[in-house]
Amino acid sequence: MAKLEKTAVVEAAIVEIEVVEEKETKSTQTTAQTQASPWKVGAHVSAAGGVENAVTNAAAIGANAFALFVKSQRKWNAPPLKQENADAFKARMKEYGYTSDVVLPHGNYLVNLGNPANTYAYFSSYLTIYYAQKLIEVCREKQEKS
Repeated sequence: MAKLEKTAVVEAAIVEIEVVEEKETKSTQTTAQTQASPWKVGAHVSAAGGVENAVTNAAAIGANAFALFVKSQRKWNAPPLKQENADAFKARMKEYGYTSDVVLPHGNYLVNLGNPANTYAYFSSYLTIYYAQKLIEVCREKQEKS
């Protein structure tokens, strides 16, 4: 009896792996088909586990554009972006055929420049500057490639 249960578990795992592999192949094909479209359709995708996962998540739903949070949307602080994650993000962008003009970085929910409390106004100003600096970096990269 134990052997049958083990076999059933193994068979279920094999089926699950095949489904995942099929989804990955299908998402790459779907993305390739939609990249040429003048219509940009996508979603706000998760970057959990690393910013590079946003690209894979967008491709998995067949999106030819996507939005993502550049840091935690509910916290003031965030660890700096690791170079390995940035490199993986760029590699996946290239792999799936995305360009920076179809990616929308999303700001933090906590930013409120009109908040009368000094502490919140300070952090809101800080995050606004942070996002502006990130956008400047992206624009510089685009100009250097042109």
